[in-house]
Amino acid sequence: MRLSEDRIKEAILHPDLDVRDAAIRYFYSSTNPDQSLMPRAIQAIEKYGRTRAFSFSHYLKLLPQTEQTIGWVIAELQRGFQGPPEEQYFYFLNLSRLLCQADIRLVVQRAAEIHQAPHFDAKERVALGERLEMIGWNAEKCWQALHQNCEANKDKNDIEEFDLGHALRIVEALARQPHEYRGQIVAVLAQKVHDFRHDARKWLQPLLAKLAGEMELQAAIPLLVGNLGHPYSFLSDQSLFALAEIGTEVVVTLVCDQFPRASRDFRLYASDLLCKIHLDVTVQRVLDLLPGETELAIRMTLCEALIDHFGTAGIEPARQLIKQHELTPDVRRLRSGLIAYCKIMRTRFPEYDTWEAEATRDAQDEKGKLKEIEKMAYEARGDLGLLVEKMKAKLAQVQRASPGATRHSRLAQRPGTGQQGRFRLPEKMRVGRNDPCPCGSGKKFKTCCMR
Repeated sequence: MRLSEDRIKEAILHPDLDVRDAAIRYFYSSTNPDQSLMPRAIQAIEKYGRTRAFSFSHYLKLLPQTEQTIGWVIAELQRGFQGPPEEQYFYFLNLSRLLCQADIRLVVQRAAEIHQAPHFDAKERVALGERLEMIGWNAEKCWQALHQNCEANKDKNDIEEFDLGHALRIVEALARQPHEYRGQIVAVLAQKVHDFRHDARKWLQPLLAKLAGEMELQAAIPLLVGNLGHPYSFLSDQSLFALAEIGTEVVVTLVCDQFPRASRDFRLYASDLLCKIHLDVTVQRVLDLLPGETELAIRMTLCEALIDHFGTAGIEPARQLIKQHELTPDVRRLRSGLIAYCKIMRTRFPEYDTWEAEATRDAQDEKGKLKEIEKMAYEARGDLGLLVEKMKAKLAQVQRASPGATRHSRLAQRPGTGQQGRFRLPEKMRVGRNDPCPCGSGKKFKTCCMR
């Protein structure tokens, strides 16, 4: 039912940027252990350019690394850069983060060399130092440190106040070691938290969900599925990531069995999850769910799941949805994705030539906007408030220049509607809501620029 992964890997070197993006997305959105992926991505970078090979270099950190690819990254951080300062900043920042998230066993022997690399990001030096220190921690110390960290932060109610990076590094250190905490992990995940203002479990449960995913803890699957669409989005997010990490047919079956009768929030998260578990059974279950779904946003995500799996069965549902609805930014994104996937699958449909030409024009238009937003994000240097102010200023500038702009204004249109009043991100930047944000902040898209 699906294209072979070897064929998809070949597309990482395709001359079309949208096709390369589609191919690399297939692999970074799953938990594929294939160590040939990063070398192929490196080939694309060396062939098409550091910032031209893929739309967003920060996704490279989600690919499996080897000693050779780590060596290439270190060499890149020692080289000069020809291009705008914002491109240099994000390229080196994302490679720095790659080193800080790679298997610690691959970087420990080259830690001194990494720290001395002139373009290694200063903040990532601190994170890497912490990971190196945790190599010497045993399971008991990790377990205690995780609980102590959550208890110390129990009165903090904003994820921005919580040092999530530090907590995740503890989880990573614990996941590497044999331990006897499986029963306790499941027990904590099963508990109901009623006071999210002062209960340490508001941090502990999501972190243990992450740990359950790292361990592929089968006993936790029903609890993780039950957390999808939870009002506490941090718990729901981490449960989604954990289920994607486990990625078995059992997960797909349990999610899809609950899907038709579940809440809208559950179905939103579940449809996102189904994009990430690349199995034949996923394609069939999504095809079964699609006719009964009436919510447009969820129908679109289900169609994305079908084409993300490179199954020819997904072409017609996506095509019909695009034909039946106004070309909002989300529909345009689905259309661009469909064209790219059809190029890889070497198949066509009646509107293919027309839609391809329109998608190409859209891509050229979006390219300039991406550069503009990248520059604003660079100037903001991680200050989300400042980035928002810059976007508002840009919107005001656009509205002054075109006071009579129609509801189809490309810059002012609110995603999914005809209303004005928000600076609209380009379609290429409208990545999955739970994907890392393209602005380089290190946060999820939905908690960063999607706002």
